[in-house]
Amino acid sequence: HEYLFKFYFAEARKSFEKALALDSTFAMAYFAMSWVVQGSEKNELIARAVKYSDKVKPGEKHWINARAATISGNSPKAIAELKKLLERTPDDKNALHALGNRYREMGQLQEAVRCYNQVIELDPLFKLAYNHLAYTFNDMGDFERSIWAINEYISLVPDEANPYDSRGELYASNGRLEQAIESFKKAVAIKPDFYMSWGTLGHMYVFLGQYAEAEKCYQKLLSSNNKSIRSEGRRNLALIPLQQGRFEEALVLLDQGIAAGRMERAEEWEKHILKASIYAEKGNLEQGLRELDEAISVYETDYPGAIVVSRHLYIQLLAENGEFARAEEIARVWKQDIEEKNPSKIDYYWIAAGGIELSRGEFAASIECFERAADGLPDRLAPVYFRVRFLLARAYLEAGKLGEAVALYETLLSNYSEGRLSWAISSVKAHYYLGQTYEQSGWTDKAIEQYETFLDIWKDAELGIPAVDDARERLARLRDKP
Repeated sequence: HEYLFKFYFAEARKSFEKALALDSTFAMAYFAMSWVVQGSEKNELIARAVKYSDKVKPGEKHWINARAATISGNSPKAIAELKKLLERTPDDKNALHALGNRYREMGQLQEAVRCYNQVIELDPLFKLAYNHLAYTFNDMGDFERSIWAINEYISLVPDEANPYDSRGELYASNGRLEQAIESFKKAVAIKPDFYMSWGTLGHMYVFLGQYAEAEKCYQKLLSSNNKSIRSEGRRNLALIPLQQGRFEEALVLLDQGIAAGRMERAEEWEKHILKASIYAEKGNLEQGLRELDEAISVYETDYPGAIVVSRHLYIQLLAENGEFARAEEIARVWKQDIEEKNPSKIDYYWIAAGGIELSRGEFAASIECFERAADGLPDRLAPVYFRVRFLLARAYLEAGKLGEAVALYETLLSNYSEGRLSWAISSVKAHYYLGQTYEQSGWTDKAIEQYETFLDIWKDAELGIPAVDDARERLARLRDKP
């Protein structure tokens, strides 16, 4: 557990495997090891923990049930199990900390803060409470308190890598790229195989346009003994050409990554989503739908019984293709499924509903849906944070709500998180749309700056991208203005 609380997952796994070698029915060892693996292996481990849970203490059974619910994406059920545990042991700081994490997942940030503060009152040296308190303050938009909390974490364990990784993420999500890079470098200096920091450090270099440095960082992930980390490294390498608008090159890398992942039985659904985003940008919506079908199929295999939140992308692509009846029917059935199985995921339905309305040109209705989803999805580092707010900004722009669009685009472009880079095409096009918003607002100089930034990032992009051609025309027109 000491390794686990340091986020030194490789070392933690070795320790848990030794315990299981001595007792293959050790339920809590399976439970603990589920924290250090990914994909289908996580499900297999927690399933074994549940299988052997008749041998554990009553409190430990609540832990196993809560973990199983969390892995399946059912935070309300996990919360119920943790509350039962706290009825038995009200001062269980680990349970309070886990409860705070579940509240944060559900967007109940004040409840999360309350739990973390309770933990700190019980044990001022409980380092992970400060870690997650920092992220929660960040979700609330309180950068100063976020940095205070993470620095408290660092002061407790200055020789561990994770607090510097966390601080790097917080700096990155608030536009502090150089400080983020220094913090990630500090993490890998302490622990050279701390792969989380190598990945995010690579992302920072992509945002800076230093692609050779980014590739060096991503290559570090390929040296890992963990197949999930290697799979992530292969995905990240495709982000480099994707960020530059070199779509065919990105597709080749993604296909190679998928093939390698199949050989290793690694999780590959995210690569199919990236491929779908490329085909959608190229106007090949049918191929995009096929990639999303594959992503959903892989996800359902890796996480059986879980709500497939990426289904909102499928519904949106259908709507963009003019297949509104089919999109609405899938959305209706999906909404019922969410309400029956896991109501905490309903915000993803509202993204789908907003996408339908946006494609239909019903901008006021789309804004209502996207705002509803955004309110329930506050995690600034999550890919969905960028996605739903990018769509909301588009809806504001189309509806003529220029002030709201400007504010939101500027916020999104100051967030250099991995979640933003996961939507590399939309991330770059945010400059293009902000340029349009400035142009319509009469802010010519600012519009020129955004068009120039957009065209500079995609200076090596493939020919025939409509947004690139349009941005060049707009830029030339604005420059010719007296």
